[in-house]
Amino acid sequence: MAATGSGRAGNASQAEQNRKYKRKISARVTDDEYNELQKLAAAYRISIARIIRISIGIEKRQLKDRVVFTDPEKEKALRSQLTDIMNEMQGIRTELRKIGVNYNQLAKLKNTFLKMKGTQEAAAKSSGDQKKKLESQTKELKRQYYDMTEEFVKGNVVFSPESLTNLMKRYDKATKEAAEAIWRILT
Repeated sequence: MAATGSGRAGNASQAEQNRKYKRKISARVTDDEYNELQKLAAAYRISIARIIRISIGIEKRQLKDRVVFTDPEKEKALRSQLTDIMNEMQGIRTELRKIGVNYNQLAKLKNTFLKMKGTQEAAAKSSGDQKKKLESQTKELKRQYYDMTEEFVKGNVVFSPESLTNLMKRYDKATKEAAEAIWRILT
């Protein structure tokens, strides 16, 4: 069926449309597709031809950003390289997340230690029931502190400037490789 329908496209006159749109096309569609086109045209008060032109524009924008390889071997090699790079970057992200968790554990450990020291000092200056309460709190904080320390040590935490430097070097290498692969795709 021809791509025609009721209504005018925008405010342009029929003569202006005919000058702008020189090529006439026809396409076969199912009854359901045609009914859908008619509903859209009526809802937006534009022609079926205009609906089709809008659809072409949307598809063109979506297709424009897709990469089309002409050499299957080159495509396979680039996809493999990009997969390796993405896996490396995901590994780096995981390690950075672990470092963040470790850092938070260290901060909590330090805060617990400082709180414990504070309650110890307050207990030393107190007497009676207050002293017993503070000593009990100190004992509980010591238990938490030692539990966290043990848990931290069990985790074989590596949190050093060298490990961060190594991680950043790996990240720089991966991003450089990604940029080079993308450049090869685009050129």
